[in-house]
Amino acid sequence: MIEAQFGTARTGTPRVTDTQALPADHRLSDAWQQLSVALPEERPELVRFVVSDVVTGADTWLAAAEPKLTGMRPVGELLAGRTVFADQVSAAVWPCVDQARIEHGITDTPTVYLAADEAIKPGILNNPFFAEWGGAWTQTARAWDRTKVPAELRPTPPPRLPWGQVFEVRYPYPTDRYDLRVDRVERGGLERLPRWSR
Repeated sequence: MIEAQFGTARTGTPRVTDTQALPADHRLSDAWQQLSVALPEERPELVRFVVSDVVTGADTWLAAAEPKLTGMRPVGELLAGRTVFADQVSAAVWPCVDQARIEHGITDTPTVYLAADEAIKPGILNNPFFAEWGGAWTQTARAWDRTKVPAELRPTPPPRLPWGQVFEVRYPYPTDRYDLRVDRVERGGLERLPRWSR
């Protein structure tokens, strides 16, 4: 559970004046999440975040980083000049981005991942990363660190299911460094090739 507590120290002792819960996406157990909260109308003097681990047991953990003042920006700024992987559900919605491709048996390395949402099960959205389903980006997903960034539609549409998810993707080592040579050889079907047996 994560709460933002806003306060004042005008009387000398810090006092909480407003509390807002930050809704994390509990479906994402394998990705970092950036969470956003709007400042109250009366700008606070103090802010702190209370982070409580409400999930206990083996192999569980919780981490938090320092908060930063930011603002929403158009998704085009985030996507400009970057290789983008849009899942099969939402790819048609992003015709003007540099979509990750497969060429000569090698996949591009995306630095942004766009996924549909609409309460679709993660297993369906992530099928390009499941080896059992022939996921072409399985090896990529094994190495990347995804961070879900806050995203919203503007102007605010009528009530609906969540529209989608935007992830920034980072890798622990340099990517797209390989030597690729594509050769072409032509020969007749009756030409005899070297063999081991006589």
